Amino acid sequence: MLNFILQLVAEPHVNKAPIVIISPSTNITIKPSDRLILDASSVVCCHGIAIETSDDGPKGETLFYQWDLISSPLQRVSGNRDYWTQPLLTLEHLNVGKYVFKLRVTDGDGAVGVAYANVTVQAEPDYPPTADAGES
Repeated sequence: MLNFILQLVAEPHVNKAPIVIISPSTNITIKPSDRLILDASSVVCCHGIAIETSDDGPKGETLFYQWDLISSPLQRVSGNRDYWTQPLLTLEHLNVGKYVFKLRVTDGDGAVGVAYANVTVQAEPDYPPTADAGES
């Protein structure tokens, strides 16, 4: 008679940082009159599965969003700062220049994922005026 002992050992939970994806791509060029929405609602969780989220992360955990303006021309970006803690960040009326936005996404276990968006605002074309004095 053979006796076997089967011992199961559970692997400890390793929390991996969320992978943050900002859409459109991280190098964006717009005009001052454009409205831009930086969208980070798609997050890749620790198992490499893309999920759509509003505020709920993988396995129902909460994700915390924090957008920061890292660099800009001599302008303070206005708007309701409450939106700077949401997956979507709407930008309007930006001056010509280069901006760098940083997004930190923290999961319920404290793991942090970071992504950057580089936004270049180019001047609108300035066409010279034309005059028509009529026939002489």
